[in-house]
Amino acid sequence: MDSKHPGIMITPKDQSHYHHGNLREALIQTALQILSIDGVAGLTLRKVAKAAGVSHAAPAHHFKDKTALVASVAAEGFRILSKELVAVANINQDFKEQLIQLVRTYVGFAQREVELFRLIFGPTAPDYREYPELYEAGIECWNTVVQLITTVMKDQKITNCEPDLLAFSIWAHTQGIASLIVNQAVIPPHLIPIKGAMLDKSIELLIDGLIAASQKSQKTPAGK
Repeated sequence: MDSKHPGIMITPKDQSHYHHGNLREALIQTALQILSIDGVAGLTLRKVAKAAGVSHAAPAHHFKDKTALVASVAAEGFRILSKELVAVANINQDFKEQLIQLVRTYVGFAQREVELFRLIFGPTAPDYREYPELYEAGIECWNTVVQLITTVMKDQKITNCEPDLLAFSIWAHTQGIASLIVNQAVIPPHLIPIKGAMLDKSIELLIDGLIAASQKSQKTPAGK
């Protein structure tokens, strides 16, 4: 069992202990483990069934094809990320620090779960319009970010931007950093060891700029 994904690995002798509901979850956890090693190209229903110790036909009771399985795996990835982002707000009391840690956590997720990150946000991601589970998990993750951003805006008295717009900007900003690091693209090699400081500084500049702009707009008389 992969320590990164503490899912249940089913062996043939265990099959009788799994009913219709938790077999699906076990298959998703097994798929996560295979994904982390072989990538989405190496993820097949047959391989998942074999690793889970069930018949080749068993996954078909829960996933009509590989794309449906991949959609459920991507949804689980969004749920994992959401839980980690929620934990940021629960651990850190300082709201500005929460935002910095949100960026760090997001990028940390991308570095730890490289193939899952690529699946969720890459060109191989299933169309969320066809898979409600994936859409709902993605929206849950989005709402987590918006809620944290809304709290930070109130704390820092940022009034010149809507929470949704700022959340999208920060998400795009963070996604770009995460992608550059994960794909080792564009970043000069000598900067990689200080990526933590890069993350902190980039988000600090973004927030400080928003605070300054908000304060300036509040001081400017109407019509000027």
